[in-house]
Amino acid sequence: MISDSLLETLASLRRFEKQIFVAENFLTAAFAFLLKNDRSFLRNYLKHLGYRCSALPEVQTQKTHGTESGNIPDIVFSNRHTYIVQENKIDAPLGKKNQLARYARQVRGSKKRIKGLVYVRRAHKPHHSIPRSIAGIRIQLLTWNTVASLIRRSPQDVHSNSKWPREEFYRFLEAHRMTSPPALDISKLTSAWKQFEPQQNTLRRLIEGSRDAIERRLGNTTYKIRIPRSGEEYPGIYIYYAKGRRLKGAMRYQDLWAWCGVYPWEGTIYADAEIGWGQKYELAITPAFRNRLEKNGFEYYAEPNDPAFPYEVYSIEKPLRQIIGPSTDFEKQSTSATRWFTRQAQVIARMLVSLERIM
Repeated sequence: MISDSLLETLASLRRFEKQIFVAENFLTAAFAFLLKNDRSFLRNYLKHLGYRCSALPEVQTQKTHGTESGNIPDIVFSNRHTYIVQENKIDAPLGKKNQLARYARQVRGSKKRIKGLVYVRRAHKPHHSIPRSIAGIRIQLLTWNTVASLIRRSPQDVHSNSKWPREEFYRFLEAHRMTSPPALDISKLTSAWKQFEPQQNTLRRLIEGSRDAIERRLGNTTYKIRIPRSGEEYPGIYIYYAKGRRLKGAMRYQDLWAWCGVYPWEGTIYADAEIGWGQKYELAITPAFRNRLEKNGFEYYAEPNDPAFPYEVYSIEKPLRQIIGPSTDFEKQSTSATRWFTRQAQVIARMLVSLERIM
């Protein structure tokens, strides 16, 4: 249960077993703390949502507002004329019994003049389609990235101590990847690949978002998904087959690998998905398997005379610029890249199952 005290809430959260709910409950407590103690930001937040209240409402959290059993919104903005319900999410689903539908009926039953329903979610996590209205109540969709932008833009009251709550809450959103970095600039990335500090965070976030999507699609039982350590190789994602003994052993020592990632070549940044193996496995890979790779669009490349590690690889590659398009919005770039990498990863996953059988 969330208390009016931020520190008391933080102390109580150790009773929760699932980290996702710990983060979401603390998120709600921290945001409510900011709204309660920064009236200037509260005014701008409600204005952004389209609510112009003559008197600022009270900010209530789970412990302080009463509702019927089972209908407990995260935050309620309430006073004599106002009743606005807000539900906050990071990654948790809305639940089998649609929370928004319950809250919409709750809002509709209010006799107050200003009323509404707000749903705040992570920007770059896919969610089920949310209707624009339920039971005649319009649902206002907001992302935590938008909240972060509002925190940065809202003027501060010179007589308040609102600076540190704003800064701390913004850092919390950053730590949980709920803020968006600047859009990826392919031209700058191409010209400064070896020293791409300004682009590093953006590229890392793009790869992490793709990794998360691949994990959700493939699961974590049959496949293990790993991003190489910082500074190791090119930015990318390794896909390991975790069930069969033969393939699992070969992939553990990277004698055979499956990889999705980004690399530079002759002035162009490419997105790449590949399956490769060292020369010791050359005869184990059957012509039928190679044909299947080629039918799925993979092209053959080999370095049989590499003195350090002779290898063969089948890959699908495409200029990253073509994948993310002309957009200057990171969320759109990330969505396009994630879609491409996830599609290729699914093909690779199916090929790994076949490869285990023939090795």
